[in-house]
Amino acid sequence: MKNVVLTVVVLTVCIGCSQPDDTGYSGNTGNTGSTVDSAATPPKTTVKIKNESSRSLYSVKWQNAYFPGSGSYLRPGESYTRKFSTSADLSGYIYFYKILGTGESLSLRTQAFIAAPHGEAFDFTFTDNSIVIDMENLNNIQSLVTIDKVLMPPRVTWTKLSNNTIVMRWDAVKYATDYTVYEKDPVSGSLCVMFRFVKTQCSSMEFRLDGIPSGRNLYFVVRASDDHYRYSEDSNVVSVYFAP
Repeated sequence: MKNVVLTVVVLTVCIGCSQPDDTGYSGNTGNTGSTVDSAATPPKTTVKIKNESSRSLYSVKWQNAYFPGSGSYLRPGESYTRKFSTSADLSGYIYFYKILGTGESLSLRTQAFIAAPHGEAFDFTFTDNSIVIDMENLNNIQSLVTIDKVLMPPRVTWTKLSNNTIVMRWDAVKYATDYTVYEKDPVSGSLCVMFRFVKTQCSSMEFRLDGIPSGRNLYFVVRASDDHYRYSEDSNVVSVYFAP
């Protein structure tokens, strides 16, 4: 890609657990010694969730019951069992949080719809290869071990001025701390850094680019990134041409 000599003017604008409850689960309870009429007591559905993955799972929940409890961890190698008193089959997704290496957590659910037949024992096992879905971005579907937070690409609008100048604007992206403006080669797709916004706290950003040469099509994109070296995909392309 040929070198383009541009004059850059940057303007940043800030705009802006064991007791029964209403769900009918009874948890892990001991023998109280009371006599129960077995004919009047429905058989219990027993569900065990095992964590055989390499990651700790936090606040694991199915059928509004936690395994083992709200705010508790199900660590690698651990399992927990609950008994449900119900006269019907039970089914639903398992919801939980994955603890990331950065100390953050990611809200997930299983892709599989978990069904436990009435009155029977059912086991579900998490492994590194279990397919899970990001609750904040339902298009982010990966294995448990690989899934991470996804930064959405910015949506860029721009204004073309008469003096070979454009002004690019975009709103902040959730979780992003930095934004980079690139010139993009339309053939190779290679990127050349024009400017970086670092540790910005703005809800909206504005970037002004002066001195764009006439008679050439130029292309620009913006990417969001965070403190953990995660990058978004390219924004929509800004295509600019000034007649000679």
